[in-house]
Amino acid sequence: MSADEQVCVIYAGVNGHLDKMPTSNITKFEVDFLNFMRNTHLDLMGEIKKTGVLTKEQHAKLGDILKEWLPQSGLLA
Repeated sequence: MSADEQVCVIYAGVNGHLDKMPTSNITKFEVDFLNFMRNTHLDLMGEIKKTGVLTKEQHAKLGDILKEWLPQSGLLA
């Protein structure tokens, strides 16, 4: 997993987005979320990869993306 992918997945966990997810769904979350990010938010991932920093704006954008995507994912309890 590349650094930008790790940032996206770890961000979700440390910011409470996965708190209501059964632990058995975490691996599926990683695969599905990263596929989603690669297909729809490659620009954001590229910015993170290029700078090596998660800016305040990127932090907010990742949060918004997760708030929209997670309920539709079917992975939450």
